[in-house]
Amino acid sequence: MEENTIRTNGRSIARVVSATETRGPLRLIGTVDCDGAGTRHPLPEVDPFIFLDAGVLTKDGMPTFGPHPHRGHSVVTILLRGTVQSWDSTQQPKHQSSNVTNRPFRDVITGPASYWVDAGTGLFHEEVTKIEDETDPTQHVQVFQLWVGVSEADRQLPPRIQIDTNLPTFDCIGYSPQGMQGQTIVVGHGRYYVGSNTSIETTHPVCVAHITQKAGTVYEYPIVSSTHGGFVVHIKGNTKFGDSDTAVTPKHEYDVLVLQNNNNHSETKIQGSDFLRIETSDDDDSEYLICTGERIGESWAKKLVANGAIIAATPEQARAIAFKVESKSRDGPDYTAFDESMSQQSDIADLGGGGASADPSTASIPPTPAAQQQTGIDIRKALEILSTRTPHSHASHDHDNSRDAEKMGCCGIHGDEMSENLKQMGQTIDMLGQAAPPSTAAATIETSHERQAQEAREIQEQQKEKAAQHKKELAASLKGMTQTSDLIRVLLRAQEDRVKTYQTYDAALQQVLKTGNLTAYPPACALATASFSMLSDTIRAVVDEMASRTGSSTTTNNNLKQYGKWTEDLQALEKEKLQLTAALHLEKIRANNEKDKAVENSVLRMLREGIVDLEHKMQKCVSEINAILEDLQCALVDEIEEEDEEEE
Repeated sequence: MEENTIRTNGRSIARVVSATETRGPLRLIGTVDCDGAGTRHPLPEVDPFIFLDAGVLTKDGMPTFGPHPHRGHSVVTILLRGTVQSWDSTQQPKHQSSNVTNRPFRDVITGPASYWVDAGTGLFHEEVTKIEDETDPTQHVQVFQLWVGVSEADRQLPPRIQIDTNLPTFDCIGYSPQGMQGQTIVVGHGRYYVGSNTSIETTHPVCVAHITQKAGTVYEYPIVSSTHGGFVVHIKGNTKFGDSDTAVTPKHEYDVLVLQNNNNHSETKIQGSDFLRIETSDDDDSEYLICTGERIGESWAKKLVANGAIIAATPEQARAIAFKVESKSRDGPDYTAFDESMSQQSDIADLGGGGASADPSTASIPPTPAAQQQTGIDIRKALEILSTRTPHSHASHDHDNSRDAEKMGCCGIHGDEMSENLKQMGQTIDMLGQAAPPSTAAATIETSHERQAQEAREIQEQQKEKAAQHKKELAASLKGMTQTSDLIRVLLRAQEDRVKTYQTYDAALQQVLKTGNLTAYPPACALATASFSMLSDTIRAVVDEMASRTGSSTTTNNNLKQYGKWTEDLQALEKEKLQLTAALHLEKIRANNEKDKAVENSVLRMLREGIVDLEHKMQKCVSEINAILEDLQCALVDEIEEEDEEEE
């Protein structure tokens, strides 16, 4: 059978996506993790690329979140200009006398440079700016950080680091539409950061090039294969990208242009090489980044943890590995690379080559900064959720009265038999069951509980003062925001902070489940309550501001009412989610206590069934929340486009 052959004017652009603002750099590609944490900005069609941030960093020592884990993907820092200082756990540990690598303890890298991390089975990493004079713009760091997906087989390889500061440059050979037909000229200059004669070895074909192109010219950037996917990041210039008949001109700095994939490459032979056509206007030079790579086509799951990310084949695997990583203290320089196989072990493997403790009781619970300050955790409401479960039969229990039920540590919170002491629970809660401790330890435990309660009260009092000041400053700030897009950004940032607070709250639960020690849980509840309350205040203030503008005769935005309705629905769902989360924590802690008994019992089976039911309700709630957030993200893009058109 004869092979089909088509002529082509080059690769077309499938769509253009504007960047999403975060608390730091701009998010160009990326999505939430398997549990809904992170910034939603998905572009699944740019396989093999799964994440991209961009920005100019003007402060020394940025970012400040410290050593963090990577696993199951490749990370490349595309350093256009400036200097960074980098450390990773494959380097020589700080406190060991023997050399395990010829590299220095910290790499100092000055752009233009490419810093490639194959995370493989896992490593810890830190990278910060090195700026001696922050007032000197020439020292500011212009950078892209790109994550590249890998196959499941490549996730089993050990981590490695590659640095290339001698990047190859090339001339862009093209033509001028006004010039002599058939005459080619140098229309620009480029530098390869990955692929094409760089020293960076990748697990599968990837190419990253930064290009500046002269005004009034046409350049056809070669794409190695029609099997490759990818994108362009528009940095500056009035430029048309893609097939001349359907060319696209991006409007904003850092717009991402998704390349149309040639899905029929296995059946169709394209005459000539594959390429992307770029035509600049007569008035402006152009600057852009092009990333192309072999599409992998394998599913994967991401779990954010300890300011880093774990990527695995399934959500279950990602969560398991992330839990092992979170269970370590994060001292950075004491770490050696960790291995995915530890997720299969009953005990945590020792990650620390320089003395880091493997004791899970040392796991740190990240604090909630005041700046990340939503309604609080209502333990009574959580107990009400548990009490609505259909009362189970007591026929199989080896007890006949309520006191024995309390000793079992479970039945007192179900059906109509909710015990009075549980009904009266506030923020400081005793979830270790009611079995009486030895008399010699009773006073110590009571003192410990009083200390926890006092610490929780002190946190709450401190946060009340901050919340009052926060409300006052927030109202004035919102009044000064003239653009609707700014109000939506405040909403979305508050939602990101909500997710971070949940991570803190869940970290406290994981510590309890691992160690059986409740010491840090009540203060964590108090911190989470304060943070959730403040975030809710922020969101309510935005809704109020939107409502005031909707009622104004001068407003020209007919969408504010809809945005306010979406946000109110979001608040209701978040309230439900928080109540379910508190109930789930209670149920998991009680099930964890019950499983230590020698004999499997009906109480534990019932608790596990309750956990499954709560998790199902939680998933449904999170799905509805994500749908609203998608609507708000789309609204943000629409508002920005409308505002830009009005300015023009």
